[in-house]
Amino acid sequence: MGKVINVIYEIPTGEFKSFNSNFSFWENLFFFKTNWLSPKLFYGKKGCDNVAEKCKTMDETSTRRDKRKVTILLFHDELCQVFNALMTALSLLRSNADVTVFFGSRGINVVHRERINELKCLPDQPEDVQKEIMNKMDELLLPSVDEMLYMLHAEGAKLLACPLNKDIFDFKKEDFVEGVEIANPATFYTEDVMNSDFVLSF
Repeated sequence: MGKVINVIYEIPTGEFKSFNSNFSFWENLFFFKTNWLSPKLFYGKKGCDNVAEKCKTMDETSTRRDKRKVTILLFHDELCQVFNALMTALSLLRSNADVTVFFGSRGINVVHRERINELKCLPDQPEDVQKEIMNKMDELLLPSVDEMLYMLHAEGAKLLACPLNKDIFDFKKEDFVEGVEIANPATFYTEDVMNSDFVLSF
């Protein structure tokens, strides 16, 4: 079993509750959608200044295994593909993996502050089919894309945008959501991709 993270989150009444990363991935997602009513997570006690201090690791009751390094390449902005990539990233991160998510090609739209709200599921299908899929996703109480990106950032994943696609699509630094950095083309493939235990592409 990997590290156990206690998450403290705030609800509108000012009360604080917590969850434990021993929960399964789907239990965590369901927990967030049914209990997490605030747009941000608070890790650890109220008033902590940075995420590193807010993430509390409880290794006393767990057996630590070697941490695996995983790089996830997201090249699409179709919503179902995006969900698959981000859910996979969260699941691996909460299984004690060192996770990097790279957003390239049209995938860079996923981390754009405005375009993130324009993502569509199965855009090549009729509108009624798209609506049906979106309704089913709502019924499953899945978190939104921006919520998953925030969770990834807050829990320690590295989020990287492709510098070439940034220039092609004329994105500015301030266009990106919180936590996204521009990948360094001189080191990304040699230090991140080639040194990864697993590379997953979506």
